[in-house]
Amino acid sequence: MTLFPSNELVQRIELAEAHGLEAIVAACGDGAVTLSIGGGVALIRGTGSPLNKVAGLGFKPLTAAELSSIEHLFAERGVPIQIELATHADPNLSKLLCARGYELTGFENVLGRRVDELGSTRTSPDLTIKRATTDTEREAWVTVLTEGFSTRVDGEDIQEHDAFRRDALERVFRDMADKPSVAKWLASSNGEVVGAASMGIRDGIAQLFGTATLPSARRRGVQSSLLAARLGAARGQACDLAVVTTQPGSKSHQNVRRAGFELLYVRAIWLRES
Repeated sequence: MTLFPSNELVQRIELAEAHGLEAIVAACGDGAVTLSIGGGVALIRGTGSPLNKVAGLGFKPLTAAELSSIEHLFAERGVPIQIELATHADPNLSKLLCARGYELTGFENVLGRRVDELGSTRTSPDLTIKRATTDTEREAWVTVLTEGFSTRVDGEDIQEHDAFRRDALERVFRDMADKPSVAKWLASSNGEVVGAASMGIRDGIAQLFGTATLPSARRRGVQSSLLAARLGAARGQACDLAVVTTQPGSKSHQNVRRAGFELLYVRAIWLRES
């Protein structure tokens, strides 16, 4: 059954992700900052971190004064301010960002599917999928994600709106490695770890993220197998919806479409240097 992306559903997804990220950043300590404002959350993990962003805005009023306070928070730490807005957000907020010198730098697709519906996801018989629970397994999870996200997919000419240094990527995965709110999976072939993935659950939504495959193992069903494992786990935890974010036109976009995910809405990425 097709999902209808109502304002209520989109707001539910946006706030689930925003508060999930907030929990991760708040648990980091070490100068990390979280601030609830305008119905959303401002997050600062540190210079160059992928977690530096403002998420969940546009569903409650945000005044110019509140926006100024967010801008000051980022500027005093020397961090560019990135604001992510769903297509369903108040359009007046986009007008406000334009007037204040923000640049539209890219888009993200947010796709979803009902957890209780059978899709085409399946596990490759050549792969072993398991949860990463020990220190050694979590270290492998960090290593594979760092390598996977640092290496472009062959033949994929996607212009991403952001690019992060390898050390910044490793840091964010280490931030997540010991967080119980982030469930971690590994995919292995012949005893060698070749893929890794993550999932968070909030408000009945399984948020699938942090998925990567080592270059040598790509196009062997690793991502599909990791999807199947996480959807199975989500069914067992009373989730009604699974959501994933991809770059438009990417291999990940193609893979999740094959797994029964449908486009719900798009996020616009607005950026202003501090």
